[in-house]
Amino acid sequence: MILKMILRFGEKLSAWPNIIYDIHFPTTAMHNTNITVLTTADQRKLLNYLKENFSFRNLGILICLYSGLRIGEVCALQWKDLDVATGEIHNTKTVQRIWLSDGNDKEYRLSVGQPKTASSVRNIPICKDLMKIVRPLRKVMANDFYVISNATTPRWPLQRICAYIRDLRKRKEPLSGWRGCWHSCFLRKLILYLQKFTAIKFMAINVLIMDKYYDRTFQLAQLKDIQKKAFEEHSRMTLLKGRRRIGKTSLGRLAMEGEGTIYLFVARKSESDLCEMFTQEIRSSLGIFVPDGVIHFRDIFGLLLSAGQSKRFNLFIDEFQEFYYINKEVFSEVQDIWDRMRMSSYVNLVFSGSTFTLMEKIFKDEHEPLFGRADLTIELEPFATSVIKEILRDYKPQFNNDDLLALYCFTGGVPKYIELLMDNGRTDIESMVDYMVTPGSQFIDEGERILIQEFGKNYGTYFSILGKIAGGDVTLPQIEGHLGGQSLGGQMKLLEEDYHLIAKKRPLRSGENSKDVRFEISDVFLRFWFRYFYKYRSLVEIKNYKMLGDIIKGDYATFSGRILERWFRSKFMESQAYMEIGGWWKAVKGRDQDPREIDIVTVDLKGTPHAYEVKRNREKYSAAEFEPKVIQMSDKLFGGRKIEFGCLCMDDM
Repeated sequence: MILKMILRFGEKLSAWPNIIYDIHFPTTAMHNTNITVLTTADQRKLLNYLKENFSFRNLGILICLYSGLRIGEVCALQWKDLDVATGEIHNTKTVQRIWLSDGNDKEYRLSVGQPKTASSVRNIPICKDLMKIVRPLRKVMANDFYVISNATTPRWPLQRICAYIRDLRKRKEPLSGWRGCWHSCFLRKLILYLQKFTAIKFMAINVLIMDKYYDRTFQLAQLKDIQKKAFEEHSRMTLLKGRRRIGKTSLGRLAMEGEGTIYLFVARKSESDLCEMFTQEIRSSLGIFVPDGVIHFRDIFGLLLSAGQSKRFNLFIDEFQEFYYINKEVFSEVQDIWDRMRMSSYVNLVFSGSTFTLMEKIFKDEHEPLFGRADLTIELEPFATSVIKEILRDYKPQFNNDDLLALYCFTGGVPKYIELLMDNGRTDIESMVDYMVTPGSQFIDEGERILIQEFGKNYGTYFSILGKIAGGDVTLPQIEGHLGGQSLGGQMKLLEEDYHLIAKKRPLRSGENSKDVRFEISDVFLRFWFRYFYKYRSLVEIKNYKMLGDIIKGDYATFSGRILERWFRSKFMESQAYMEIGGWWKAVKGRDQDPREIDIVTVDLKGTPHAYEVKRNREKYSAAEFEPKVIQMSDKLFGGRKIEFGCLCMDDM
């Protein structure tokens, strides 16, 4: 290339005539182009090391891993580029090394300039794990200081990588993918690996370390099918909903992988600021012209549907319900544009949101403009018991059933909570509890983050109700007595029917009008959170995390015994081999709990009933004591027929 440039320059100077050059340059064969990458276990070690050994160098590598920035771009980051108010990294520059030569001496200087391409100028969401580290630092660091050098001048990327590798060598970290000599070829392989590993933006992956995507096969097929219809026939609208941390964004992005996709995250900021952010995203993702100065979302949405008349692409709008607080007119405007343009465009539109009540109101209330517009609705549930077992086996092949039960008790099968524990190597009861009560742990205030937005300013009463129910199955009079005798029928109805946080339990075949009703929290994780983190919030306030951990560990056997019953009920339901699944008890006046109670009663597809008592330890089960209860239930429900009965314990998980 350089030789050709010299020859052409000579032509311009008339040093030689214009001739056609047929030059064949020698090439060096690449014998091995494979890039050695880290194993899953080594990736976990890498993140754990970076988080547990804070330095500005390690912070830079974390930013690289979580954001997808190039190494030079990370080195060019200044603290003013980390916008904690909007939750974004503003990437506008990169560091380059310029070589200088003076005789035999060679040196270089660093140049801070524009990124590699115009589309590299972008805003990148700061994930929550990274935000926990960045937010307190942002308050005290000078705006003009570079992040990883902690000075007013940047550092060259290779210096940071070499220093990091030396650190790992001193600690004798056995990273299998990083064996080799300390020469430039090895460093290039390392840098190529880092850039390969971080090329996928954080929001586009399900679990950073859990590179295997678990479950959701049916929902993924649904999303692929409706995408195909949108691209081949006309635009389609999908509603993707579920509790927070359930994996909606990950599933949506996975289904759209390999196709043109625009991802718009609705943060709670002004509509004009959102439109400015969306404009940049559309330009870089779709490559279409969007004029500056757009201040209304209706114009953005209309422009995208117009582009969809000649292009086929996915449009993923996350946390769509936030427009309720920004501009409620957006819902009517979206409905108007959609109705006019959906048949003439080819856009796969997906709305996602985590505030359950608002998403229900926006799309399911017949008085709302978007009622009935969704072609497909997918509600994600926590992982099934079989999937939880699969995940734990992948991370701990020799797990025991107490480890499995603990994972279910503490996470309820919610993907994000499982990810946090597994990625940090917490695969047994002791280490799980120790991690959850660590200062800054996401588990400590998770219940508040999830529910306060749902409940609004009246969350106090709802929290008190849930705190009482978390102790075990309770009746309405017991809850009202606990809260000073006030009538709570209205709140209980909202918790059950609107928020879907509690469920009624009645004896099997007792009928909807039966007054023999108990309440339980539907979400296993929230039941755990209210039982410990909410109940002992005074310990959190004084930062006595050790005592909180000791309380959880000491009470674990009792709490997990009750959750074990939920595990088996879920397992029976997932099998789809039963017509009826429930419990049975006989109410006795003046007593809170009848000793003649049966934990689980099932009726299979042939109509055969079975009765089970659930115990953590099978040795505590007595068939002689259980049989009279089964006989009494049979007389009441099954005409006195003989019923098979037995015990379910941890060995049966």
